[in-house]
Amino acid sequence: MGIKSLDRLIHRYRIKLLDDLELCDSTVIIDGSELLYYLYFECLRDNGRCGGEYSDLRRVTNRFFDTLVGRCNIRCYVVFDVFKSEDNISQYLQSRRKKIKGTRRVVDGGKSGDRAQPLVGLDVFKQTLRELSVPYVAVPGDGDSVTAAIANAVDGYILARDTDYCVFDLAKGFLPMSDFRWKNVGGKCQCKVFHRQTLESTFRLPPNAISFLEPILNRKDGLQNVDFRPVFRALSKGAPAPRNQQWRGNWRSQQPPEPLEQLLIWLGRNYRNDDSVIQFLKQHVRNLPEDELRACLNVYRNLPDVAIFVDELEQGGHGFSRGRTCLHKVGNPPVLTDFMPIVPDDKERISCNKMSSSIRHASYQINLVKDNGEDQVLDTYQVLVTDRQGDQYVAEMLTVTIDRHKMESLQLNLEEDVLVDRTDMNDVMEERQSYIFDVLLRGQNIEIVESFDDKMKLVAAVLRYWSTSSEDHERHVEEAVKALIFTICATYFETPLPSEIEEIPQSSFDKGALHSSSQWLCCMKDAMFLNAILGEPLEYPLIGKLFSGILYQRAFAYFRETDDLDRTADSLFSDDVAGDAFENLLRIAADMD
Repeated sequence: MGIKSLDRLIHRYRIKLLDDLELCDSTVIIDGSELLYYLYFECLRDNGRCGGEYSDLRRVTNRFFDTLVGRCNIRCYVVFDVFKSEDNISQYLQSRRKKIKGTRRVVDGGKSGDRAQPLVGLDVFKQTLRELSVPYVAVPGDGDSVTAAIANAVDGYILARDTDYCVFDLAKGFLPMSDFRWKNVGGKCQCKVFHRQTLESTFRLPPNAISFLEPILNRKDGLQNVDFRPVFRALSKGAPAPRNQQWRGNWRSQQPPEPLEQLLIWLGRNYRNDDSVIQFLKQHVRNLPEDELRACLNVYRNLPDVAIFVDELEQGGHGFSRGRTCLHKVGNPPVLTDFMPIVPDDKERISCNKMSSSIRHASYQINLVKDNGEDQVLDTYQVLVTDRQGDQYVAEMLTVTIDRHKMESLQLNLEEDVLVDRTDMNDVMEERQSYIFDVLLRGQNIEIVESFDDKMKLVAAVLRYWSTSSEDHERHVEEAVKALIFTICATYFETPLPSEIEEIPQSSFDKGALHSSSQWLCCMKDAMFLNAILGEPLEYPLIGKLFSGILYQRAFAYFRETDDLDRTADSLFSDDVAGDAFENLLRIAADMD
């Protein structure tokens, strides 16, 4: 991730480019998406084959921040960037298709360069941050420049994996996540810090020269469809060492510098101003998009105003800054949200997206009303959505019809719900809660969820929705439903497993079971999103305590192989509360038509 070869250079260069640091009593700005990836794949080492280990993710997140905040007195701020707008839809869909193939290899027991991201991992992570009172914000678009500006504003370090942060002029410095040692420490975390000035001094770079690394060497976020190979062929012809270094021994025996080092050497010797470099690039690159290049350089030199984000973090964070921007509307340009799970289903099977279509339709209605307010004049709108069709991702148009009377009763035109009188707000929240139940229970009596505590009501409603939504009844066989309900109760109430399930190997795996659990997680994710944009009329379920993919697979194997599908809760659970929840969820999931 980031600038090609820069991580290897700062770690292995013959001149030391990283300083040792014992971190404590400081402020750290953390790239939230990268920390989630690190905690899940590097600390838990889960390959994602079974659908996710969310209880473990919640526990390791607790340990991480307990160490930083509790033991080392480090003030932590977490920054997420919301999904980036893609102008090239076909390129986005192509990357999705590539990911499907990689995930299939993982599911089939092979190895893949792609790791299957846990479907609700981000939701669990954010919810855990809220439980721990760790402030976080979500910023629109690519958040690197915003994160850098926040770090400078609060005089903090940046902890991340992305080497793009090496290009920003950070007051405190960049902490590579690969060098961050937080386990089994006392009052200080051992880490390494990178300062841009060290790299500039080593290669004698003027301050602005380093900005050219990003557009030339970052193939993901730099200039797209620009071939810089002729530039490096020109640089490789007799590239000298930096002026403060000398070659040792026979120069013919020396390994030539890599492209990144060649570029740094050249910039150190030849940079006078941007025009001098751009002129050199034009000599070797056809149709160089100069305006786009200068805009890219500007991102790393002129950081944005982040007063609104700093203020939100210092007041506790926990919000989507700049409003709710998750709707993908036509003409804005379209934003393709990444709700869709990578599920190893068969080509003929319906997708998870269609499984939760009515939930999404409700979300689109609410978002359209919130975004357009009183200015909305149409009853129908078109939105751009992406969907799975077997091995393919496709983009298609969806027409959303607004139920004006229902939307008015939800009072969605209110910009700040907290400004409403408390009595009126209770009435509004009851109306919004009824709306969610109406979507999930299809108009049936909501009394079927009243027996559950507040944190389980949404879970119960989603379970009912999932277990009655499929057009393919084979997918929701009795074994899958019982295995999911058992997993929910066993993980939520942390009860001991019965010996029959305990003895089943953790390697137990069934593709059909994985697909069923992925569909439930997809419905759960969309329902939580619907609850969020309605102002949380229902308490958020502790999703980090509800599901373990490995346990679900073992439970599925047990219910598939046992002849006693009617085994009572008393024989499965030693905890009466867990047993009662199991029986209640079974009644909700049963066909009540």
